[in-house]
Amino acid sequence: MVVLMAAAFFSPRLSGLYSSGVNRGLQIFGAFATVPAVVGLIRLHSTRIARKHSSALYSAVMLVALFATVVLGIWDAKFNGPRFNWVYSNIYGPLQQSVFAFLAFFIASAAYRAFRARTMEATVLLVAAVVVLLGNAVVSLPGPGGASAEGWLLSVPAMAMQRGIGFGVALGIMAQSVRILMGLERSFVGRG
Repeated sequence: MVVLMAAAFFSPRLSGLYSSGVNRGLQIFGAFATVPAVVGLIRLHSTRIARKHSSALYSAVMLVALFATVVLGIWDAKFNGPRFNWVYSNIYGPLQQSVFAFLAFFIASAAYRAFRARTMEATVLLVAAVVVLLGNAVVSLPGPGGASAEGWLLSVPAMAMQRGIGFGVALGIMAQSVRILMGLERSFVGRG
């Protein structure tokens, strides 16, 4: 990821060649990780419903929502069809906003603790946050190549880190899925 970040800084054309391959690889990892994840979700929640667990109602709601979303996605034959977009805009969007509204207080508390410049890393994080905040305000700071500093921070180092994290998460999901399918991991069903 550091190589891609350096390539994006010095040669955007070269970076574009490699980033498309990395993005394609992440899509493939995500597709492979989705199947065992969905199978695991269906097994876990159907078991909870069958055993009349205290959270059986939540499991039923989750399974209905999962199947309804999949059916709408297949029915529209694309993920930007009108029915799928309606579910996304009128159900998923408001639910997501509600959860973020509840979490805003925890995020504000964590940001206050994280943005105290006691170490070099915390200082770099604080400076980057201030640059992004000022970039979203009226003031814009100059950055490399004449672009805004906020735009450069969000498009070069942040994107490289995001790809690295995505790659690591995809590998972790695949490894965990293999462990679950082989029966080595049973803690998610309350055993082990």
